[in-house]
Amino acid sequence: MKFILPIILFCFVAKSFAQDVVMTDTVQLSDTSSVIKVDSSSQINNQPESSFAERKLDAIQAVKQVKRRDPRKRVSPEEASENDSLIAERLQLMADDFEISLNYNEFVKEYIHAYAIQNADKISRILGEKAYFFPIFEDYLGKYQLPPELKYLAAVESALEPQAVSKSGAVGLWQFLPGTAGLFDLEINAWVDQRRDAYHSTDAACRYLEYLYRIYGDWHLVLASYNGGPGAVQKAITRAGGETNYWKLRSHISDQMQNYVPAFIAMAYVMTYYEDFNIQPSIPRYSRYDTDTIMVYDEITFRQISDVINLSEDILEYLNPTYRKQQLPQSTSGNILVLPDDAMIEFILAFEQIKEYKPEPQNENNKDKVERSVEVKAGDSLHKLAIRYHCTIDDILKWNHISRKYQLKAGEKLKVYVTE
Repeated sequence: MKFILPIILFCFVAKSFAQDVVMTDTVQLSDTSSVIKVDSSSQINNQPESSFAERKLDAIQAVKQVKRRDPRKRVSPEEASENDSLIAERLQLMADDFEISLNYNEFVKEYIHAYAIQNADKISRILGEKAYFFPIFEDYLGKYQLPPELKYLAAVESALEPQAVSKSGAVGLWQFLPGTAGLFDLEINAWVDQRRDAYHSTDAACRYLEYLYRIYGDWHLVLASYNGGPGAVQKAITRAGGETNYWKLRSHISDQMQNYVPAFIAMAYVMTYYEDFNIQPSIPRYSRYDTDTIMVYDEITFRQISDVINLSEDILEYLNPTYRKQQLPQSTSGNILVLPDDAMIEFILAFEQIKEYKPEPQNENNKDKVERSVEVKAGDSLHKLAIRYHCTIDDILKWNHISRKYQLKAGEKLKVYVTE
């Protein structure tokens, strides 16, 4: 008799375990952090003679199989933009690594279409530019202990274009208005606009986002506030009787703020699953790790740097959009100069020469012509460019501070002077 009771209890527990698995269609195991759905009929019911231990092992294996599924398995553009259950599942998989919730609804779906289908070329350019900008954003977001996915916010704000200017006058990667820029000590004057500087503006954006999160403690409300201002969000909460759920507040905020969180979620989705839309990232001119920075306190011009170390002014302008007149003003606090990594040592060694260098006056032959930035096409040569733009090879070499041995690259920009 002493063995009968344990046997009865063991059979009862085994039967209860199998019934729980079959009836609930979910399994909660100690080595998983959340409930994961499994196909209980195929994994459990087909083995009626299994022991309790075998059934539990099968359930664990089923969970592991589901967890191993590749969430990035390629699908067609139609599925990636139209299959609601697939999009919702993918967003949930992304959200597992995010602090910001990624809800899916018709508003998000509309922006997925807007980005991936209607503006694929813009997404291609953004994907290329992220090689330079995202590592900078991630460094500052980490410094302020903010969610790294906030990097997608700049893609929504400016399409990663430092020179971007909105209809309301907001400028730069993070789209600061002058008043907000002043709150975070961004310098704006005739020589410098730090809203266009990837380093200064990102630091300011992180401090602003940190401040907004202290107010609301909810990232959707933070995003809405970043777009429309904390005052507008606070008024909406008051009108909604204290409601703080963004999706329930939408009817109380402006159209632009209503669209902002859906746009953020859609941008994160499209930039993660861009291959499914047959979007290829454009070739970046530089990645963050191809460049270096140095603090400069003296007044120098891009032309001085270009002439002395033979670095294109176009490259200097691309890497340093902060400076309105292609010139670093004298500064006691210093100005950040970004250079290609392979030009930094030459710049440091030649710095005194650069400061003393006096550029030649512009060629008189160009006084009736207009400067243009042109893109080198595949198969172009210096001869072809000289013929196309009615100039000489020597003109192109002089205008761009390059030698005859210079190897043209498809996609790079050169300066030419043309008659209008």
